[in-house]
Amino acid sequence: MRTNIVLDDQLVTEALKLSGIKSKKEVVNFALKNLVKCLRKKSDKNHDFMAQYIDKPIILNCFTPLNRDELYER
Repeated sequence: MRTNIVLDDQLVTEALKLSGIKSKKEVVNFALKNLVKCLRKKSDKNHDFMAQYIDKPIILNCFTPLNRDELYER
């Protein structure tokens, strides 16, 4: 996809130096790939948490629930 964008020159220069990549196009593609990878990983972690703890709540066999009166007696 061809797109015209205005980039921060200092940021691009630093990214080129740190990555060793030779062109601006390559450094932008590299940054986008890493951003997508990072966000997918974060999304997967959230999904795993939801599946593990929300969809399948923790059940403790030794847990005895208290009713309201018993709670205030303590």
